[in-house]
Amino acid sequence: NLQLFGDSVLAEARLGGTATEQEALAALERMNLAQYAQAHPLALSGGQKQRLAIVDGCLSGKELLIFDEPTSGLDYAHMLEVSCLLRELAERGLCVLVITHDGEFLRESGARAVSWLSAE
Repeated sequence: NLQLFGDSVLAEARLGGTATEQEALAALERMNLAQYAQAHPLALSGGQKQRLAIVDGCLSGKELLIFDEPTSGLDYAHMLEVSCLLRELAERGLCVLVITHDGEFLRESGARAVSWLSAE
């Protein structure tokens, strides 16, 4: 809730980026959020908010994208969609860094995993 600032889902998707309205709507459609384009972001469920935050990152225009637990609150089908989307971003040459405890997500994404364990 503290990461969403737009007055509508569509406004949130375009906030801070250079995406056109059509590009933002296409990204929302990809994450099954287009029907909520005019809704306030805080009216979304937890999983929908999570997917909207992912749309925000994808439309940011940045070359380095860092996602912290992007599958939190998502069901299996949406986890697969996020996995596919992040893989596509990486294939386009973007640097995609994901911090996650979700082993299933890692396996589905085909990502290279780095594990860090504390000595404590």
